[in-house]
Amino acid sequence: MAAMDEYLMVGGEDGSFTFMNLQTCDSPVFDAFTTVHYLEVNGIEITRSRAGNPIAYMPSNDHIDHQLRCLDLRTLQVSATFPTSAFINFASQSPDGHMLAVVGDETDGHVMSVNSRETIATLKGHQRYSFSVAWSPDSRMLATGNDDRSTCIFDTRMLSSPVHILSRDVQESVRSLRYSSCGRYLAMAEDRNYVHIVDTTTDYSQAQKIDFVGDISGISFTPDGEGLYIGVSSIDFSSLLEFEKARPTWGGNKNDQFDPLYF
Repeated sequence: MAAMDEYLMVGGEDGSFTFMNLQTCDSPVFDAFTTVHYLEVNGIEITRSRAGNPIAYMPSNDHIDHQLRCLDLRTLQVSATFPTSAFINFASQSPDGHMLAVVGDETDGHVMSVNSRETIATLKGHQRYSFSVAWSPDSRMLATGNDDRSTCIFDTRMLSSPVHILSRDVQESVRSLRYSSCGRYLAMAEDRNYVHIVDTTTDYSQAQKIDFVGDISGISFTPDGEGLYIGVSSIDFSSLLEFEKARPTWGGNKNDQFDPLYF
């Protein structure tokens, strides 16, 4: 599931998707970008092209064409495809609209040119398959989360090797990554029970851990960076946890600086 502005999309296990315009509240549109069976939509990212048009990247287990699809949300038609060498688990376009980061069922990730659709860098540093990727708001830093229980941080000015590898205190696969809108915080969600919030201003050396019981279905910062949502998937207690940015523990007004820890 993904949402941005007035657009909401949900992907299915058969290449199908549900689309709804939250502004007009028209009836949902049910469609599919393929007729191939067992072609799961592994993730969705809604963003805008450099021209400002709403688009959605929809990675899948495409064993036929091995390609990443981009849908134009104005027409709900495939507007571009990007060739891949393996099943794609997630893809994310850089905020400046120039680059596309792709990770999947191989140890290396890839950065592609949005315009030429060619690979411009190979991301090395992981030992197993990657499931998540996120860009900093200024498009300078790129994070990839992996089944090897680590998150690699790349500087886009030098993509040959990661500048940081975050693995301390991580128990399971890193399944979801999100930068806050200010770029100061990187949220890392494991398979279950733990979400780590890393302070990027400390050279990624300090982090807060939120722990609970349950599988994690996804995480998302609010657009203003004031809050964090954690989806909990469980047969017994599926829920949505909401956290707000911590205020100073001392007295003062609302303009005081925040505590070093986020929530």
